[in-house]
Amino acid sequence: MKSFKKYLIVFAAVTTIGLSGLHAFAQQVGVVDLDRVVNNYSKAQDVSADLKVKEAELQKFLADAQKQLKDATSPVEKKNLENKLTKQFKTKSDEFKDAQIKQWKQIEDNIFSAIETVSKTNKLDVVLVKSSVLYGGTDLSDQILNLLNTSAQTSTDKK
Repeated sequence: MKSFKKYLIVFAAVTTIGLSGLHAFAQQVGVVDLDRVVNNYSKAQDVSADLKVKEAELQKFLADAQKQLKDATSPVEKKNLENKLTKQFKTKSDEFKDAQIKQWKQIEDNIFSAIETVSKTNKLDVVLVKSSVLYGGTDLSDQILNLLNTSAQTSTDKK
């Protein structure tokens, strides 16, 4: 009888521990299609278009610089012009890179902030990138896009 009680106590303890472990597996999981979010986020589209314009300006600068170098009459003039244009291009290129990094960092921060807001609203424990999930999870992509585009529209209206 004593061994049966010990067995029952051990069984109860193991069952309790095992069931509490099942609760850990019952977490609510959300998934986000980041590619879709970035491609459909209006502010990201604006940044992308703006950066394409700046890139085109850099390409035009290079074409103009090549034409100027071709038109240079003496080797000394050509060398001086080349040095001057190289410095100008480096400055413009660095400004472009800095602007690109800054703008995409802001987009990334906005997206991750929206993910956090939507996940808290839906009381989710974990949010994963959709491409890494084979099955399951609540797709938050539409909710995140709505939040991002609504806040982007609101900030545009305030300007």
